[in-house]
Amino acid sequence: MSQDTIVLLSGDEIPVQSYKVNTSDNLIDFVNKRGKNKLIETDFVFCVKKSNGEEDLIYFDSVIEYDSISIGEMRSYVEGAMIARKKYHAPLATISGFVVGAGSVFLFPEVGLPVFYSPVLPGAYSAVIGSLNPNQNKIIEKYPDRKENPYFLKGYSEMARQKRINNVVKGSIAGIVAMIVTAIIIN
Repeated sequence: MSQDTIVLLSGDEIPVQSYKVNTSDNLIDFVNKRGKNKLIETDFVFCVKKSNGEEDLIYFDSVIEYDSISIGEMRSYVEGAMIARKKYHAPLATISGFVVGAGSVFLFPEVGLPVFYSPVLPGAYSAVIGSLNPNQNKIIEKYPDRKENPYFLKGYSEMARQKRINNVVKGSIAGIVAMIVTAIIIN
């Protein structure tokens, strides 16, 4: 059975078996690939890509808001986010998160603080990584045909930043767990 795909404004894609748009409640009722009924607000959805190649556009730009984003601009933003989700990798964020997580388990007892506080350092580190913007020149270098499209660049940048934060958190958790297990084994 071919599936439709709900495309979120964040660039996430949700494969669905079927869906129904309820415009009065601003909800999409859908059956996911596991056969479970789910709901999602239309405010988070850009479109539904149908299995036959057609597109059911859900997003609309509000003429009430002075800074609304047109459908074309939002399409560029979502495309940037989707490409970053699929192609942007941040292995250094994972590695550095592991080092910070493992180091915090070692460091805190050394300075007289309980290991219980060791997640504080990785949390602060992930906040710092999240505050840094991806290098726009590197994005333009990879996608030169989109260098004049600020919405594509913004979507790509925001997803790349989110992936870096996620990788730092995953690496930090792995580092903390690895050091705690190592300490338990050694003692």
